[in-house]
Amino acid sequence: MRRKKDRANEFNSIKHVDLQENGSRDNPIKRFLLTKMWKYVIIAAWFVASLFFFGYLLNRGNTDLTKEMAPATLPVICVRQNGHDFNRMFGYTTEMDYSVIRDGITPLESGRKLNVRVYKMGEKINNISYELRSIDKERFVEEGDATTYTQTSEYMDLSFTFKDIISEKTDYSLKIILTLENDRKAYYYARIFEDDSLNFSEKLDYVYYFNDCTFDKETAQDEIGKYMESNSSGDNTNFSHVDIHSSMDQVTWGNLDVKRVDEPVCTVGEIDSKNALMKLEYTVSALTGEEERLYAVTEYYRFIKGSDRMYLLSFDRYMNTILFADKGVVYNDTLMLGIMPDEFEHAESEDGNTYAFVNNKSLFVVNSAQNTFGTAYSFYDKDNCDARCINPEHDIKILRIDESGNVYFYVYGYFNRGDYEGKCGIHLFEYNSKTNVVEEKIFIECDKPYEILKNEIGKLAYANNMNEFYFFYDQKIHKVNIEEQTEEIIVKDLKNEYLFVSPSCKNCAWISKEDAIGIDQITFLDMERSKTYDIKAKAGEHIKPMGFMGEDLIYGDAKNADITENVFREKIVPMYKLNIINRYSEILKTYSYPDIYVLGCKINDNLITLTRNERNEDGELVSAPPDSIVNTLMEKTYKNNSEVVITENLKKIVQVTLKKEMDNKKIKFKTPKTEMYEGRRELILTGDSTGIYYVMNSDECAGIFTDISNAVKCANEGFGCVIDSNGHYLWKKEAYSKTNQIMRIDGMTVADEESSSMEACLEKILDFEGFSLDVKSDLRSKTYEEIIEKNVPNAKGIELVNCSPELIKYYLNKDIPVIAEADNNTVLIIGYSDSVYVWVNPGSGNLMKVGRDEAENFYENNGNVFVTYVKWDS
Repeated sequence: MRRKKDRANEFNSIKHVDLQENGSRDNPIKRFLLTKMWKYVIIAAWFVASLFFFGYLLNRGNTDLTKEMAPATLPVICVRQNGHDFNRMFGYTTEMDYSVIRDGITPLESGRKLNVRVYKMGEKINNISYELRSIDKERFVEEGDATTYTQTSEYMDLSFTFKDIISEKTDYSLKIILTLENDRKAYYYARIFEDDSLNFSEKLDYVYYFNDCTFDKETAQDEIGKYMESNSSGDNTNFSHVDIHSSMDQVTWGNLDVKRVDEPVCTVGEIDSKNALMKLEYTVSALTGEEERLYAVTEYYRFIKGSDRMYLLSFDRYMNTILFADKGVVYNDTLMLGIMPDEFEHAESEDGNTYAFVNNKSLFVVNSAQNTFGTAYSFYDKDNCDARCINPEHDIKILRIDESGNVYFYVYGYFNRGDYEGKCGIHLFEYNSKTNVVEEKIFIECDKPYEILKNEIGKLAYANNMNEFYFFYDQKIHKVNIEEQTEEIIVKDLKNEYLFVSPSCKNCAWISKEDAIGIDQITFLDMERSKTYDIKAKAGEHIKPMGFMGEDLIYGDAKNADITENVFREKIVPMYKLNIINRYSEILKTYSYPDIYVLGCKINDNLITLTRNERNEDGELVSAPPDSIVNTLMEKTYKNNSEVVITENLKKIVQVTLKKEMDNKKIKFKTPKTEMYEGRRELILTGDSTGIYYVMNSDECAGIFTDISNAVKCANEGFGCVIDSNGHYLWKKEAYSKTNQIMRIDGMTVADEESSSMEACLEKILDFEGFSLDVKSDLRSKTYEEIIEKNVPNAKGIELVNCSPELIKYYLNKDIPVIAEADNNTVLIIGYSDSVYVWVNPGSGNLMKVGRDEAENFYENNGNVFVTYVKWDS
């Protein structure tokens, strides 16, 4: 052993000496190589340093910044009356398209006075100014500065008294501008009008008093029990939704130890002399065992003022847990979410380890394998939980969760705080579960409010793995390249009703070509692969899209000879074959039987229910029994499953059973930071589409239409109204007089062989508006609506098709005549009562009273087609 050791030492010694000797020799080749090597090292080092230096110069605007979301800074404004705040306004940091902003409608007090309270929220306000315009922004009314006010450390009270040049019962747009420190401006928008017949104070007091009574069981039965319609249809097992049919015990919070945390704030949705639709929003706390939780509460009141008291038509209260990622939520394999809707946005990774869900407009992520639970995105937390932070005017959509547990999602609507506070838009993110960082992908700013975005972006938005983001906005499908920050319009002037979207938003299809008979072409867009293809009708045929079942499109084939139009101008398309086609343009399944024709279908998960006709022995199409198609692909099963369970005091609550049990003692509760790009990945979009009709129900958008008839019918289903893209009222559900007649119209020129009854009616409308014109030449090239718009200043012509005669009373009640179209004898309607309609008959030129049943049969036999118009101030 010693010998081996000595030999080893010897080897080391020789090796060492050899190295020393070689190092001391004067070797010109080696010296040259060493010299060259050092030159290359120096050059390489200089090159690398240059790359970093120039890279810094070129990319210093794209440096990643990881930070926490900044607190909310903007003040809040409320209109104030009778000691109550109502129609709360949150500030915008950029000017908006305020024609379609309807954060409540505000009646002025006597003398055109408006009282507001500005809650400073810790901000210094240097100046307050205002601007009043017509609702379409075309006409300037007045502007000024608020110089007289009273203030405390928390708020400022001020009054506006507007000039007497505003018209009664006409809406105006009020913009209030606050100038803050560093000359930063915040914009607040209100829709105001003057109408002394509203009994507004009494109606406002009613909803606040009703709400107070719900917190006092002793007085509630006597004070508000008479307004309720408690019966067996009311659900008394669930606090997430309480309605007019619920029991008084349910309305007064059952056994919940509930307390109001803040004062309710009312939003006035609609109001007239009799009707009112109002919303209250507030926060409550409730003690559950030893834990106290917060809940966001929203109440809707629809009522009528009678001669002796108010009559409640509907009452709906919604309650939703304000969730925080803490120990009170997770217990072993269960997420106890509490009182909330049982249907909510959620997704999971393929292995089920990562589960993401949205509650109360916040995104939460739990990873049962890593034993973590956190808030991936929220405007509120325990340190930021005022009215600005819990403002619900936004939403979150989960796009997907990858195999690493990273969550891709987008936020759209109004941004309550952070770098984009006070802006509206779409913000695309990726939450990295390993680094606990939310990475900003791109922010796209819009000038439309959340309620409009919800009906557009909420319908279609998808980001694929190729850094492309698709979304539907302003009647266009946009494609944004995230890296290059460029935008491409895939299709424009796309009607809402022409767009069909798969449940995952990965695929969509739209009607891309049509003619007078029907649809010639459908375009299919696979957004995951960024591929499109066209589905074309065969010669002598047309096609019709029916919708998506999963990711596959259903459409039908129809012979031209079988396509007809009924009296209501509805296309009847009997399809002899249905096709189910996938994103690769492969027909997966067809449905076709001899002499059987599909008229329509209802798609519900994996089941398609078909409405059918069959051809009888005489060759006529008659009704056939319904049929169904079942998708053989199994419905997706989740590894994390939500369920509703019943508790003693909270009653029904929602909980999620996780794939894997978590260790309660070792759970890591995460609050991620956001990684932003210093140079900002931003795009700005502005809306410019026309011919769009918005249905507003309270302060919410119930739908966007390009067909005004469908818009009016939708508005009639609720207590709604229809406005155009300039904010003008086109129809409104309101209290009508029981009888009304336009007395200035007492007859018309008799139509003869050279003039049609429609021509006579149109000329009478123009005469009524002060214009004696011949419309014969216009009828050859213009629609009836266009003729009215051409000749009557500040008017919008309207044609309603297949609409109930009840709907035209809106116009007659405002002394606007209505034409009832007919093949043989079109008539001009100028009045109504419970039992009759008053017509002017072009055949005789005389007024005539027609019984209600007879008149409505006449309207129906001619398709319930009416032509009328609205006017607004110049």
